Amino acid sequence: MTLLAEDLLWLLLDDATGRPVVDRVDIAPVLAGAVLTELALTAETTDEPLVTFDGRGRVQAGDSMYSSGLCEGMIDMVLLSGLEDLRRKPLAPHRAIQRMGGGLERVLLHRLRARHRIVPTRVTEFGIPGVRRWPTIDHAAKREIRDSLAPGVLDSLPLAPRPAALVGLLTVAGALPHQFPGWAHSDIRTSAGRAAGPRHGWATAAVITAMCCTRASAVAEHRIL
Repeated sequence: MTLLAEDLLWLLLDDATGRPVVDRVDIAPVLAGAVLTELALTAETTDEPLVTFDGRGRVQAGDSMYSSGLCEGMIDMVLLSGLEDLRRKPLAPHRAIQRMGGGLERVLLHRLRARHRIVPTRVTEFGIPGVRRWPTIDHAAKREIRDSLAPGVLDSLPLAPRPAALVGLLTVAGALPHQFPGWAHSDIRTSAGRAAGPRHGWATAAVITAMCCTRASAVAEHRIL
């Protein structure tokens, strides 16, 4: 089974061109948010969650043998890397997202390529040659992901935790309307809010905060330069 972050990154890439459909500065925090969300989802499916929350709302690695690294071969390495950041000390969710974002996009792109879902190409954009893009080649698998979201997004029906989380993350990134062309953006936003529900509202709020911090840092760096 693919990671939530893998599916999310794939949906953030235009099918034909392979270009991101969102601002590039937002990709790292939203992908890290997907990793943190997937870690948190274990609390709903097992008695040994990978992460827990303390009384101040900070996220930390759980006490299970998986979180402690005793069963590293049984945990996806991307999730394990995220846990490493949380073993040191509890962190506010948006701080955890900021720590997890580095290098994540590159790892997930190579995974998608290894699964034969995307293919690398070199194009010229804005007069710059050799820009790498990742158009989709497995359209059927990508359609399956979108179909899993459609009942909630288009019909306002309840979704399982994983697709609901994906809807929330796509909404925060501003990429949800791109998944359902031909539908009014206002209708999609209204239905998506019901589909995502309040269960993982902390995650979307943390992603928004992390995105704002990333943008503020980029602006400050630009002004310094």
